[in-house]
Amino acid sequence: IRLKLSSERITLIEKERKNEKEMTAMKIRFFSNISHELKTPLSMIYAPVKKLMQKETDKTTSQYLLQLVSFNVERLLRLIDQLLDFEKMENDILTISLSKVDVADIVKKLVFSYSFHSREKNIEVKVNIPSDPFFVHIDVDAFIKILNNLISNALKYTPDNGHITIDISITEQIPHLFDLS
Repeated sequence: IRLKLSSERITLIEKERKNEKEMTAMKIRFFSNISHELKTPLSMIYAPVKKLMQKETDKTTSQYLLQLVSFNVERLLRLIDQLLDFEKMENDILTISLSKVDVADIVKKLVFSYSFHSREKNIEVKVNIPSDPFFVHIDVDAFIKILNNLISNALKYTPDNGHITIDISITEQIPHLFDLS
């Protein structure tokens, strides 16, 4: 009887250890993802601030750099709000928040937020957008997060003096939101 209890206890302990390893791996992935999401806007604040500290910028350039900083501070605040919503998600309270928005406007603003880095690497970023507003029902935070990752990776892996094209178009069946090449 002792032998049987011991083997059952060993099996239980092994299962607990396996669960602990899985939880640890999930936590590491979570914190890695959060770190990546926070690093992008922070680096996009750091470079313009560093340039402003050199005091060699004219008023127009300074205003442009401050707009970039402001935009990326707002992005950081949204990310922090998303982290705070994590508890709600754990309790199955958080739902998808669909809004009717002009996707073209969001894309323009995000491309603008990366303009300093694209200039630094001499990368041409071309955005082809329909002339009329392009309204779509989307979860804005999720869309921005996805688009940020796409643009960030495009800039990261495009060689200096390269180019990136973002196309937004409407097809007859389904809105074709964008192509990134």
